Amino acid sequence: MTPVSAEVLSELAALETPSISDALDRLGIPGQCHGIMPLDRGFRMAGPAFTVKYADEYVEGGSVGDFVDDIAPGEVAVIANHGRLDVTVWGDLMTILARRNRVAGTVIDGVCRDLRRALELDYPLFARGNWMRTGKDRVRFEAARVPVHIGGVL
Repeated sequence: MTPVSAEVLSELAALETPSISDALDRLGIPGQCHGIMPLDRGFRMAGPAFTVKYADEYVEGGSVGDFVDDIAPGEVAVIANHGRLDVTVWGDLMTILARRNRVAGTVIDGVCRDLRRALELDYPLFARGNWMRTGKDRVRFEAARVPVHIGGVL
């Protein structure tokens, strides 16, 4: 895949979501992640995806946020947590690190916690909702930079 220039990303970020959705539809590209919404309607972001896949069940291995320092500035963390609503995979410490590292934002097929911190830092966070129960010792980081399904989209 050809990298997208900063200029193109800036132009994409300026477009309204329905316009991008219509263009994807016209091109026959599935791109609308069902059930995933900005947790503040003012959140906007664009950037290359840094994908993260979580295992369904916890087994000894990587912890919830082992990947955060690997996300490059301008990338979007795209987290596949199987649409789970019972445990979170993103919280305020990850938001603080991501903002410090100039990550463009986070998309979660699941829920996050500590929404207040994202709002305070104006950090774009998209998810199925927010919930308080940590994923620590309940889910496991499986892989990064692999194909993932988010809201029904590969």
